[in-house]
Amino acid sequence: MRNRWMYIWSMMVVMTLVSLLASCKTDGPASALKIEDESAIYAAVIRQLAMVDDTFGGNLNPVKLYIIKYTDDKAGNPSGQQSHSTLISQTIQGKITELLRDLPIEVVWIEEFENAEFESGTKTVQGNGAIITLGNIYLQEDGSVKVAGSIYIANQAAGGTTYVLEKGNGVWEITGRVGVSWIS
Repeated sequence: MRNRWMYIWSMMVVMTLVSLLASCKTDGPASALKIEDESAIYAAVIRQLAMVDDTFGGNLNPVKLYIIKYTDDKAGNPSGQQSHSTLISQTIQGKITELLRDLPIEVVWIEEFENAEFESGTKTVQGNGAIITLGNIYLQEDGSVKVAGSIYIANQAAGGTTYVLEKGNGVWEITGRVGVSWIS
């Protein structure tokens, strides 16, 4: 009799867990994306930040981009909730760098913000450079993705948002923004 109750109890636990897993939202990290898609999404966000949303009306024209290797969703909303940080793999870093090769910008991957080169005695990125921080990619039910991004040039010269991207004709393009957009 005791074994039967253990079996029934075990089955109830398993069914509850299956039910909980089935009810999870798909608005989560897009680990199922192909390397090419992940690279293209990040490259599109970097282009947008460096060439359009640079906080200088698209006129900054940075010559060097320091891109932080670890994701940070707070790039899109500094007062938002902290999420998990993941390392952007060397394979994806290489593909992103390749996708940005047509820009007149040197791409340097760094471990953390402090590893960028700054003007002496300041927090201004040296030599007309900028620091890019990328968030995690979140796949949406409609096939679009959301990813946070920010650019930093100096104190009082930074900005960020969370972008919405969609794939059309085989190309990932920014189609909108969601949530907070910030600039300092």
